[in-house]
Amino acid sequence: MSGTRDERDPLAVNGLTDLATLLSVAAQSWEEEGTLEDTLNAIAQSAVDMVPGADYAGVSLVRPPHTISTPAATEDLVRATDAIQESLAEGPCVSAVWQERMVRVDDLANDLRWPRFGPQAVELGVASMLAFRLFSGRDTWGALNLYSRRTQAFDETSEFVGQLLASHASIALAGSREISQLTAELNTRNLVDRATGVLMERHGIGAAAAHDMLVATANASARSLAEVSAWMTEDPVGLPAIAARRRPSPVVGPPVADL
Repeated sequence: MSGTRDERDPLAVNGLTDLATLLSVAAQSWEEEGTLEDTLNAIAQSAVDMVPGADYAGVSLVRPPHTISTPAATEDLVRATDAIQESLAEGPCVSAVWQERMVRVDDLANDLRWPRFGPQAVELGVASMLAFRLFSGRDTWGALNLYSRRTQAFDETSEFVGQLLASHASIALAGSREISQLTAELNTRNLVDRATGVLMERHGIGAAAAHDMLVATANASARSLAEVSAWMTEDPVGLPAIAARRRPSPVVGPPVADL
């Protein structure tokens, strides 16, 4: 005679009760976080703690067409993986946001859905992934991404627990006006970082000096730091010359806010 459902299913009855309790406690802790970024980081950590097979987790914010920012990550590997997905415009996170509510990848090295992303992710140490859509808005979509160092790390239980966690997280984040603002801030920060790197490499200067050059250029050209950084990454030759020509002396006037 086959076993009862309780004997076969580790989440049956008592397991489900325990899971519901854990999710309730987790959701309450998310609400107690001080900032939106703190909340997103707490959600990512809860995913690692609760979803079977997860070694790392992160929350990604996506804007059309394929701009991905990662405000929450339990390890730097998560942000590195998201950067690959953004550069290639393909991967489980992209698919979870635009095509499917949940995407499971058992073996990234041999998955044909993302022929360019898979090998690069494997080089970082990611063998399998599980991605869930968190929310969709007018200009920003969110995804919860789970990562494992092992192939075949996620199963039906992982999917079930992950879906419940993602649903609770979606409710916690629903209607947050801070999401779009945070995404914009992260995109600006990324632009500034890239522009700073261009100036550092081109002029052989440190990060602080490169950032000061960006600020001086923004003041001299009456543009925002984000606009200057975007321009800088497109035309690395022109902007430093413009800044030096227009304002050779120290910046006078209202400074551009530092990010």
